[in-house]
Amino acid sequence: MPRRLLLFLLFWLVFAVEGNRGVEGSPGGQIITSEMISSAGLTRIGEILLLVDEWTLSSTDGFTWMASPNGLAAFQSQNWIVMLDGQRFDLNSFDVKNLYMLPVTLDQIDYVEVLSVPQLHMGEFADRGLIHIHTVRPGPGVAFHGTLLLGNETGDAGPYRYTQFATANIDRSANDGSLTMEIGKNSWYLRANLAVQQYPFTDWALLNRISALTAGWPGLHMSLSPSLKIGAELLQSKHELMAGYSHSPKYFLFFKPLGREIPVKNRFPYVGVKGNFPAFRHTDIAYRLKYSTNQLDKYLNTLDLDFDWEMHNFQASIESKTTTASHQIQVGIGFDRFELVTGYPLDEGAYDLGKIYGKLSLGLFKNTQQSISMLLTISNRTVAMKGALTHDWDVNPRHRLRITFAYSQRLPEEDNSLWYWADRGYDLLNQYSIDYSMIGPIDKSAQWTADVAWKNMMSDQLTIETTGSYRSFADLYLERQSFQYNAQDCSFNPATQVYGGQGGQVLGASIAITHRSRPRLSQRLFYSYRAAITGDDVFTEVWEPIPRHKASYRLTYAPVDNFRVWAMLSHRSASVWPDYRGIDGQECTVSPGGQVTYYSTVKGATIYDLQFQKWFWHRRLIGRLLFRNIMNQNYQYHPIGASFDLSYFIQVEFLLDSQ
Repeated sequence: MPRRLLLFLLFWLVFAVEGNRGVEGSPGGQIITSEMISSAGLTRIGEILLLVDEWTLSSTDGFTWMASPNGLAAFQSQNWIVMLDGQRFDLNSFDVKNLYMLPVTLDQIDYVEVLSVPQLHMGEFADRGLIHIHTVRPGPGVAFHGTLLLGNETGDAGPYRYTQFATANIDRSANDGSLTMEIGKNSWYLRANLAVQQYPFTDWALLNRISALTAGWPGLHMSLSPSLKIGAELLQSKHELMAGYSHSPKYFLFFKPLGREIPVKNRFPYVGVKGNFPAFRHTDIAYRLKYSTNQLDKYLNTLDLDFDWEMHNFQASIESKTTTASHQIQVGIGFDRFELVTGYPLDEGAYDLGKIYGKLSLGLFKNTQQSISMLLTISNRTVAMKGALTHDWDVNPRHRLRITFAYSQRLPEEDNSLWYWADRGYDLLNQYSIDYSMIGPIDKSAQWTADVAWKNMMSDQLTIETTGSYRSFADLYLERQSFQYNAQDCSFNPATQVYGGQGGQVLGASIAITHRSRPRLSQRLFYSYRAAITGDDVFTEVWEPIPRHKASYRLTYAPVDNFRVWAMLSHRSASVWPDYRGIDGQECTVSPGGQVTYYSTVKGATIYDLQFQKWFWHRRLIGRLLFRNIMNQNYQYHPIGASFDLSYFIQVEFLLDSQ
């Protein structure tokens, strides 16, 4: 390993001699602005992922999303990082990341920073990708902001179809709202927010296996999320407090070891503070503290299954940043403590993670900028090293080149997975006779990556970006499952084997063409290809569910003031899910007339979305009409997941302020 690292350092220095102006933005990143979110008609916070070009998505229900971030991980490993205004949010529950527990609404977002190449970011090393949501600071005065969303899906079974309230064609797919109060002064600000979300799980593919677990009609996700943010500037320093309590009295968690959705009560209380202040002439000090609890309580179900899971996390970090005309140096330390509170007797109920990190950015020669970052993670006397080298080169005013190399080791503690805790006494799997076996140890893994990005600004209106990526993995632990069909309630009984010591290699490439004819028209065409090229049998199987081809075309057109049209044509190629080979051709009949046939191959699909947006009342009132899958194609993301027919959404947003 030291020899490879030395070669990377030499390569980095040699490239520096070739060309002190850096390339804007983070390496391997994408910025999603509030205007893009508004134009695209996103209805919920999790749908931000639909706009991330380099990430591939999957979902069983269309509500909770799994992501494969630019070849850094497959769908099995949901270890990408979520941050909100500089604070990390630990939303994982058994490899499911529920973004809807975030204490933020779409109308508060300023921009979203997406990192798809390993790098150090605010004390976190994004070796599996990172999403950082930045919100707008409240403006001067007092303002009230509200939203209301209603939606309908044409082919859905309808939330009341199997109850006494059944009527024809009641196919509600959304009923969300939010209300925000903001106060902004010269040296302080406050934002109080309340968000309410509802989502019915009534697709034919989900219907029987959900209704078999719950009384009454199949299921409705409901959540209530109050939150508060207070910021202040004092003596050249800035400080911010965030607090929230997201509560879902019924959430259907897709638990893969059982192959079905389990109703739970999900609670996520959170409080965090952060700030920065000047220490010396060119040096600032930043600090972050946060505490959160991710809790899964029992919701009455016919399996009598109780996850009995309450994960507490405390995080603290402090760092210094020194900036001069020629370089920037960042040094910090961090501490994480994870504690599982459960009725199962654990050998170890908590563990600590210590972090030491640093980053150096400088421009050694004209038109170049280089950065080297490193982070050491320590837990139970075991050390994992992560590092990245980035070189930016402005070849000429219209051509830019970026090269990034990264190496990262990952401790099992960093994954905080079900298998980690099962090894320490969390006995849920055995108590409910869930079939699983461990084949090989769960140990420290390693990952090598190389990324090249070239940007050609052909004119002020036309830009072409191309990328290439290579990933090499070693000593991963991966799941192989064999699902068998249970015709009684259209559910699936899996046997799970967890294999340690797995590895392989993945290649990827993409091209994006962006055209802007300001202020009326903008277009973006994107295509990517990604595939595992070598690897162990389990590794290659894990990558087969990732569609190799992904393409999209997005258009925004504003023919007149206060009116905008947005359209997107998206394509995903077919994908194969080896874990579900045992269900091919199995049929589920849903009374009184619905029928589903399951296959282990998810067909490719091309989908067309369209939105109209209109401003009223001096731009204080916004109305949106959104159509998804306007050609009514039958498509899905997962072999046993929902199918998505034509749906439409009506959204109203208003702003009342004192200005």
